[in-house]
Amino acid sequence: MAAKLKAARTLPPGPDRCAIIEQIGTFRIELAAIAAKRKLLQSAKLQLATLIRANGPSSGGEAGAI
Repeated sequence: MAAKLKAARTLPPGPDRCAIIEQIGTFRIELAAIAAKRKLLQSAKLQLATLIRANGPSSGGEAGAI
């Protein structure tokens, strides 16, 4: 991606330059969405771990009963 940004800077103004800059913008949006999903998944993972610890076999729940 850095190569495309460098290429966009060296191209004269025109449709090719605009297309490359548009691709870079789209890529940044996709990266932001992935980062947000990752943060959400990490939060859910922490919540799940907390629930598992709270409701584990030591709490006398049915999870360990046969």
